[in-house]
Amino acid sequence: GYATALRSRTRGRASFTMQFAGYQEI
Repeated sequence: GYATALRSRTRGRASFTMQFAGYQEI
């Protein structure tokens, strides 16, 4: 979900990249 990405971004950019990659795949 988008909310998850937002939370991940706060933790670290690395996590955001992973989330973004997964989102793009979808």
